[in-house]
Amino acid sequence: MPSKMAAQGDTVREWREQVARGAINIGFEPLSDAPFRATFTPIFERIVRIAHSPGITFRDEGMVKDGEDHFSLILSQSRNLDVAHCRRNLRLGSGDATLVHVCEVGSIGSHDDVRYRALIVPELKAHCSGLDGAVMQRLPRQSEALQLLRQYLHSIEKNGIGHSPVLRETIRRHITELIALAITHSPMGESRLSAITTARLNAALDHVAACFQDPELSVVAVARSQGISPRYLQRLLEAAGTSFTDRVNELRLQSAFTLLTDTGNSTRRISDIPMVAAFGEARGRAPVPEAASQGYTHLRVTCAGCRRSADIPWQLLLGLLPQRGQAVTSAAVRQTGEGRGRKHLGVKMTERGRYRFVPKESARGHFWVAAEPAGDTIKSLDDCVLGFALEAGASHSHAVAVADFLNRNIAAITLR
Repeated sequence: MPSKMAAQGDTVREWREQVARGAINIGFEPLSDAPFRATFTPIFERIVRIAHSPGITFRDEGMVKDGEDHFSLILSQSRNLDVAHCRRNLRLGSGDATLVHVCEVGSIGSHDDVRYRALIVPELKAHCSGLDGAVMQRLPRQSEALQLLRQYLHSIEKNGIGHSPVLRETIRRHITELIALAITHSPMGESRLSAITTARLNAALDHVAACFQDPELSVVAVARSQGISPRYLQRLLEAAGTSFTDRVNELRLQSAFTLLTDTGNSTRRISDIPMVAAFGEARGRAPVPEAASQGYTHLRVTCAGCRRSADIPWQLLLGLLPQRGQAVTSAAVRQTGEGRGRKHLGVKMTERGRYRFVPKESARGHFWVAAEPAGDTIKSLDDCVLGFALEAGASHSHAVAVADFLNRNIAAITLR
């Protein structure tokens, strides 16, 4: 038994040292006989996720002499989280939060498994006055600022932050502003404040990523889920250089490539892929392309997002292209130059750096898209190695959208 207790004590000591290096010096006291289990996950600078077996973490009189004079936001992820601080006691539910002053003694814990995020943000004191009065006040999970802050932190954990000093400073400012909005109960609305617009955009994109296979997904549905207007969401997406349709199509394309190239689904037919069904109506309007009549029934396409390659039929690619109320009527393959046969056309036509899709307009005012070689200019569809004709009445903006989709999402195409 003594050796078992010693081993558990060593584990607690190692975990405490890990937390102290990444965030702050704390102690731990178990509240059950269960073996000690704990994780410590850095999120950003001194923002961490802490989880441990039933027990309390605490800062006592000796620990608060370490010179720390910052405030920390505690974001509960436990069903019940008991906080004792500044001679007050508070029980937080999952999603609730409160502010504590790390220069004062206190404890955080539960008789159940404990999970919470601790956000120590030194800049908060300069950004927000009256913090002492906000200490140990419950911030309910329904707080819109708290919801955006949780989603913002989730996005950081999921996507990473890189090493850019400018980006890190922006993230630091956004987190500080969102905490300040939460503790001051400031109205949010459809604000232009950078922290709010970034957090709302991240939350909306996360919702799209989770639901992109739903054929009923729309701008209105996503905006409703975030409590904002469709127009405000469209402005956020436009400011980020994308659109709702483009983002959904990109995710569906990447999903299709993942399924098509999954070795565990080698017998899967392309018609079995949910993404294909979502584009059924668009594909139904597109006739068999001219390329198929020349024997090129498929494309070997490399997806820029997931870097996977798959053989797909022409109709699928045509159905994926942005519609904007107009369909891409056909794809044209022209056998130009020496070696005008299948072998010549079996190269990677649109490999980045060699070809780029460019919107074009004919003398009659019809728009089309050409795979244009680097250093050359294609003047007519008849001169294309690979081109896409648009319906009569298609606009220049539609041609730009088609070219942009191909350039962003397709790394290479080989005719098959």
